[in-house]
Amino acid sequence: MLAGDERAGRVVREAVTTVEQLQAQQQWEQALALCKNVIHNHGDVLPDSNIHLVKMLDSATDACVNLARWDGALHYSTRTLWAYGMYYPQFHPARAVQLVRVGKLQLYLEKFREALVTLKQAYDVMKVTHGAAHPLTCDVERMLGECRAELDRA
Repeated sequence: MLAGDERAGRVVREAVTTVEQLQAQQQWEQALALCKNVIHNHGDVLPDSNIHLVKMLDSATDACVNLARWDGALHYSTRTLWAYGMYYPQFHPARAVQLVRVGKLQLYLEKFREALVTLKQAYDVMKVTHGAAHPLTCDVERMLGECRAELDRA
């Protein structure tokens, strides 16, 4: 959806193209700097449901992951979850993968309670979209086990 200020939406849409070019060239620092600038300058007039802003948040997540900036990756990817839930039906592979992405970051950053909730959601979706025996579903099940084990130790 193109919610929010129309002019800001155009600016973000054009910036997405530039960010995609920087990502293709693996210029992650420049891509992240542009993402941060655009999100900072237009995030207050565009809701997180604006499709161009969602793309920018995904790009910022990708850049952070490639630069091993896990807190930033979690910040940006978490902001996309509401929009993914809005744009995709409950049982959609893209929604499942985004939930896994967030849950994996939460697990890595030792946010075990949050990871458990997110990964449970991902697992429930993936059982339907991928099947219980799919390797990705099994990976989520393994991560859920890690979360439970860590929480039991605490």
